[in-house]
Amino acid sequence: MRRSLLVAAWMCCVFALWAQKPMSMKIKEPVICYASTENHPHYIAPPQSYSAKKKSGANLTNSAVIEVTYIGFDAVPQAQAAFQKAVDIWSSILVSPVTIRIEARWVPLASNVLGSANYTAAYANFKGAQKLNVFYPVALAEKITGNNLNGTDPDIFANFNSNFDWHFDPDDVNVPAGKYDLTTVVLHEIGHGLGFSGTFTSSSGQGSYGLLGSGVPIVYDSHLENGSGSNLIATVASPSATMHTNLVGGSLFFNGHSGVSELYAPGTFNGGSSVSHLDEVTFNGTSDALMTPQIASQERLRDPGIALEILKDLGWEMVYINHFKLGDQENVNGPYIVSANVTADNGYDPATVKLNYTVDGTNFTSVVMTDLGGDNFTANIVNPNPGVAREFGYFISAESDAGAAFANPGKIVRTLNSQLQNIYIFSTGPDTKKPIITHTPQLYVLESDVALEISAIISDNIGSLTAKLVYSINDVSQADIPLVLNAPEEDSVYTATINFSGLSNGDEIKYKIVATDESSNLNQQTSPATGTHTVPVIGFATAQATYQTTFTDPERDQEFFGTGFTISTATGFTNRSLNSEHPYVTGNDFAGNERNLIYQLRIPIIIQATGAMIRFDEIALVEPGASGSVFGDDDFFDYVVVEGSDDLGETWVPLAPGYDARTQSVWLTRYNSKSDADGNSTAVATPELYRIHEINMLQNFESGTEIIIRFRMYIDQLAVGWGWTIDNLAIQTVITQAEDALEAKLSVYPNPVAESIRVEVASASKADFSIQLLTVQGQKVYEATAHATNGVMTHTIAAANLAEGMYLVKVSNGSKSTVRKIIKRG
Repeated sequence: MRRSLLVAAWMCCVFALWAQKPMSMKIKEPVICYASTENHPHYIAPPQSYSAKKKSGANLTNSAVIEVTYIGFDAVPQAQAAFQKAVDIWSSILVSPVTIRIEARWVPLASNVLGSANYTAAYANFKGAQKLNVFYPVALAEKITGNNLNGTDPDIFANFNSNFDWHFDPDDVNVPAGKYDLTTVVLHEIGHGLGFSGTFTSSSGQGSYGLLGSGVPIVYDSHLENGSGSNLIATVASPSATMHTNLVGGSLFFNGHSGVSELYAPGTFNGGSSVSHLDEVTFNGTSDALMTPQIASQERLRDPGIALEILKDLGWEMVYINHFKLGDQENVNGPYIVSANVTADNGYDPATVKLNYTVDGTNFTSVVMTDLGGDNFTANIVNPNPGVAREFGYFISAESDAGAAFANPGKIVRTLNSQLQNIYIFSTGPDTKKPIITHTPQLYVLESDVALEISAIISDNIGSLTAKLVYSINDVSQADIPLVLNAPEEDSVYTATINFSGLSNGDEIKYKIVATDESSNLNQQTSPATGTHTVPVIGFATAQATYQTTFTDPERDQEFFGTGFTISTATGFTNRSLNSEHPYVTGNDFAGNERNLIYQLRIPIIIQATGAMIRFDEIALVEPGASGSVFGDDDFFDYVVVEGSDDLGETWVPLAPGYDARTQSVWLTRYNSKSDADGNSTAVATPELYRIHEINMLQNFESGTEIIIRFRMYIDQLAVGWGWTIDNLAIQTVITQAEDALEAKLSVYPNPVAESIRVEVASASKADFSIQLLTVQGQKVYEATAHATNGVMTHTIAAANLAEGMYLVKVSNGSKSTVRKIIKRG
């Protein structure tokens, strides 16, 4: 479809930014609430809505459901009662169609810390977001979208200090001196989890913002300004010394529809408290004191006060403008009908529901939309030059009864620039654009399967298309199957099911997705662009007690299957091994902004009662997690893991915790030795980095269990590296204790070698040692015998005339033997 040339401001600032994708991120760091050492008998009554609810004994229809999982509270049931009081108060003043889940822990904390909390995850650029290119706390994102975004995971995590002298009775007016009211602290911590929390930080005189170092702010951040009224994100570089000055200058404010509120910005930046609290001096002792950084003993605060208004500014009080975006149209005359359904948490003004459209990206025509009743509205976009193909941009706006402004789509938060109203864009004129198909084929189906589910995201600029599945089984064509759109107004996910029976190992299902739009040109796209997707039928081989491979025999490659790995010779290596992509590709642009590379052994293994070990040589130049993070933490980042399944792949269990480049110091050093401007490691692995890895399968499975084994590499959306290679895989091969002892005492160096190989064994054995040098194919190129002197056997192998490549040094002593790899270089 022909696109007219619009002004640069529109094309660069609006059209490009509309392509910003939904984002999500998991959070680990809490905001901290400190105890004041003073007694302060200060009481603030609960909000009127809570009091009305309690008086009537009925649930308010305009409220939220909050569920709490208590951990460590069993010994203090009175603490749960105090906690529930705070939950009931927040429930009475919030509106959300999605249950808010809190995980509360009763644990020892630092001596001056009452509690800590935060949201567990954050989402950006979702439908209904009033700020784009910023994150929203998960509970708020769920409230705005009306969808559960994180399943049964908690939305808020909160910790409370089990060592404090607490006051538990939520209704007792008289809090004794020296005691801290738990209900007050719980109210405070839940406030942080709901969104009263920023990402601004400062270190070494450099202030900055961005969730988990991403550079992307949280919605709270977008409202912060300095004493001059300048928005920090829009006017101050991050990181910078100027930003640091703004964060510690005692002149920091939250600016929203509710007004301007001073925030806590002490002269020394406190990473767990600065920015994310109201100013202590300004609000202590007032009805708005709940979200100040310190809570004193004897304080009984039951109302969030102005903090609730700040949360409303973030999105906890919404006007919902529901609209299905116009697609491109071949109609060049118009008018173009725009429809919307508008609802609100606390009322809206129908007279403010407006359609705002532009044909040049600068000048907007604003039209009050016609109220059709039932919260439905309509208005027309008029073509000023009927018959002329062009682009149109538009957005819909409305105001709450309180006068707060809302729009669909929202505003783009820009670094060092003012926020920009985003717009929907559609074109008119002949359509020449093909549909867009996003599809990831299934890796395989099992012999026992009877169906293959096909799912694809298919979209088109005119918003109307048909799609079908063209497929064959063992190259025999089958009848086409239509793909069905699941939820026309919610997504672009099309699905179809291929049913089959009687397939065996080695059979293949081949298919392609064909999408055709409904334009006059009937533009068509296929996935893949050429050929077909091929899904092999996998039949597992007979289970074995042992398995061993050096990956040298190509005829054995069929013993593995999967994606993202190959059995090949990596650049810089001389023999075949199991390799991930080198370098591996980031998870950005994939579903969930993550990827999993998987290679699976087709031969099941019967776990033995003894010697149930997996051994292999490996190199893992994989993005290291944050310092101190362990497998399972949100900031563990990329990792590799060996997993087992006892139900043919329905569920998988790590045979040992996943790991990254930090596992071996030489890997981490190499990973960090070279990088590009985006923080990706460009360092390349070399054979001397190989290290032996051993895994005991009895850690997670019992002897006698039949399992299948896979190697998995998890990749997030951020930094990447060279990847993973595995060689000399041995599963439950017999290695005696004597061989283990010999292995531990053997040293072969240097590696790589140029002139000579030094072989040493610390041993008092009087038996001769046999020393052999073998090629990786097993051909003997050197053999000698030696014996120990003064408890050490030493031997030197001349290597100057050896061809470059990998060799095996085999050392035997009586019935014991062990092997080491060594690399010969010129």
